[in-house]
Amino acid sequence: MKKIKEKLEIMYNNWKVIFPNKIFEEKRNGNLYINGWSFRYCFENINEKESMFIRAEHRMTDPNIFRIFENGEIESLTDFRNSDREHNIKTAKQLIEKGFNKYVINGIDLYIFIFDINIIPKNRNEIIEWYKEKVKWKEDHDYKNINISSNILINWYMEIVNEFPPMNDEIEDDDKFEEIKNNNCYTEYYIGKQFIYSIFTWTKAEKALEIVKILSKKFNVGFFVIEVYLEINDIIFPDGSII
Repeated sequence: MKKIKEKLEIMYNNWKVIFPNKIFEEKRNGNLYINGWSFRYCFENINEKESMFIRAEHRMTDPNIFRIFENGEIESLTDFRNSDREHNIKTAKQLIEKGFNKYVINGIDLYIFIFDINIIPKNRNEIIEWYKEKVKWKEDHDYKNINISSNILINWYMEIVNEFPPMNDEIEDDDKFEEIKNNNCYTEYYIGKQFIYSIFTWTKAEKALEIVKILSKKFNVGFFVIEVYLEINDIIFPDGSII
C-alpha cells in the first residue's frame, strides 16, 4: 500500500494532493475530496496482488480511471470512453463483467425508483413510459414532502429513513455535500404522489439494495434500479415477480 500512496501523490503533486494514511490502513471503499479533485476508490486483490481502483475527476479535466498495483504499476481505463453512447455502454458492461467496480467505472451512486403497485400499469413498456413521464418533475409540489405520497409509500419511507436518513439539501458546498453523503448513510429522496426516487451513496449500495428488497415485501411496493445511461433493470414486485 505504501507504493500506491507514493505513486498517487507523485501523480497529483501539482495539485498538492495528499492521501491520508487512514485510507490505506482501513482499505475501505470510499471517496476523497481535496483541492478541487474528487477521488472515488475501491481496493481489490487481482491475481493475489493488491490494487486500488480509482476514478479521479476535476472540473477542468476529463475523468481519469485507472487501477494501481502495490508495485506502482498502473493500468489505465481512461480511454474506454468516446462520444459513442452505445460503445460506452457496451464497454462499461464488459469491464463490469471482468470484475471492475461499476460504481467506480461509471461514477454513479445507486438509483432506485420505488412505486405504488396499486397505481402503475402492469406492462413493462408502459411502466417505463410512465416512469419517464414522472421524472419530468411536473407534479405541483417540491418533491420533499412525504405527506403528499400514497399510504404504502409513506409507510415504506418512514421505515427506511431509520437506516438511511434524508440528506440535508441545504448544504451549499457541493464537495461537502458529497463528503457527508458518502461517509454516512444519508440519502436523497425525491417524493412523488405515486413514487419515491431514491439515491443511495455507492459505498452503501449493497446494504441499501438488501433493505429495499426487504421493505418492498413488507410494505407491498415495487421497485427497479436505474443503471448508468438511464437503463432500467428488472422491475420487481413485492411477490417476487419480475418483468
